[in-house]
Amino acid sequence: MIKPVLPFPNSINVLVFRDDGNWDNYRAWFLRTQKQIETLSVARITLGHIEGTDEPAYSSWEWAIKADGLIAQYPDCVFVYGSNARTV
Repeated sequence: MIKPVLPFPNSINVLVFRDDGNWDNYRAWFLRTQKQIETLSVARITLGHIEGTDEPAYSSWEWAIKADGLIAQYPDCVFVYGSNARTV
């Protein structure tokens, strides 16, 4: 069995969506309809960061632990990193 992994974040904002099995039908997550995005939206997470910046404050080891926790907390979900992510 393959263990899900989240790549090291490129921003401090993460949007979490339920996986309805149709994500591969879209080139980008934001091309879904607003209604779909609202229906599938689960959470907006602001990661730990260096105050005053959008830089995540995790070592590789710390991120591995945090990512495992997020995957456990939001199983079968799609995670989207975004520097200007907003709550939908």
